[in-house]
Amino acid sequence: MSLDTTRSRLGAYGGSPGLCHILKNFIPRLLSRGFTEEHIRLFFVENPAKAFARKWPPGMPQAPGAELPA
Repeated sequence: MSLDTTRSRLGAYGGSPGLCHILKNFIPRLLSRGFTEEHIRLFFVENPAKAFARKWPPGMPQAPGAELPA
């Protein structure tokens, strides 16, 4: 899950929906539609943790923008 963050969307600049949208609006809406706290944890904690812990193939940059080894 993500929220495209541009200045026009940042609450500090009077934008909408702002970075708190996911916490204040989206998650409560999921819960009201039958998703469980476990689903929320999987979507927002477990799955991202797996993505960031991914092992890259040899020779591939370890992170976006990282340089290949010389």
